Order: sequence, then C-alpha cells, then structure tokens
Amino acid sequence: MKNKIEVLKRLLMLADYFKETISGNAQEVYLKALDIYSDEQVFKAIEKAMFNQYFPRLHAFKEIIEGDTGDNALEQWEYVLSEINRVGINAAKFDEPTTRAINACGGIDTIGHMDRDKLTFKAKDFVLNYKVIAKNEPFKAIENKKFKELAGGIGNE
Repeated sequence: MKNKIEVLKRLLMLADYFKETISGNAQEVYLKALDIYSDEQVFKAIEKAMFNQYFPRLHAFKEIIEGDTGDNALEQWEYVLSEINRVGINAAKFDEPTTRAINACGGIDTIGHMDRDKLTFKAKDFVLNYKVIAKNEPFKAIENKKFKELAGGIGNE
C-alpha cells in the first residue's frame, strides 16, 4: 500500500458513516495490517464495506479482499476439474490442502471417473472438506515449524 494518507482518510470516512471512532493506535493497526494489499484492493474493500451493517474489523477486510474459504474452495474445485481434463488423473498435481480435500472425497481416481451429473454432489463434499482443511492448514504449518525448532539438534550429536 503506497497511499496511506488516502487509505486512512477513506477508513475514517467509513468509520464516521457507521458512527464509529478509530483511536490513533487502531488507525496504525489498520494501516499496518492492510499494508500487504495494494491501494486499489483496499479502496475496493472500503467501498464494499459501505454496504455492511457495521464497521468492518480487520478479518472482514481480509475476507472482502481475499474472499472467504468457501469462495476459494469452489474456485479450487473448478481448478481440480480443469486440471484433470487438461492433463489427466495420473499427471494432475495439487497443493496439500487440495490433495487432502480430494482424498477426503474418494481420491482423484473417483473424481476423474465420475459421471458429470454426479460431480455436483461431489463438489459439495469437496467444498466442505476444503473449507475445513484450508482453515486448519496455517496452524499445521505453525505446529510443524515449532516442532522443528524444538527438535532442532536432537540426534545430531
């Protein structure tokens, strides 16, 4: 984010619209958290937030900008189907959360050989599994990193 003054100005206007006040510290927190996004992404999120019933907290801005896991899950399902069609079930490769969601739905062979009319039901299963898996994936990464830190040096003597 380059134009922090304009972002802050728009945030304060939004807060005023919802009859909220944002302390100086909270302003800094918002700017620091939203700094990972482009000005255009933040401006669009602020515009969308005008239609909320409340002043959005940071998690709401993140969802507005990135979409929620449900949106991402459906996009990922469409990607899975396109990859299977493009390269076949034996050559299709996916990231960890997607692979785990595919496996929870019976595996790539099951999905790849399923009749098109039955894929709608499988899509629902995939989306539900993907939401849970994707939500837990960051925690898994943190736990693995912490484990490696704790286990560092064991057996190297």
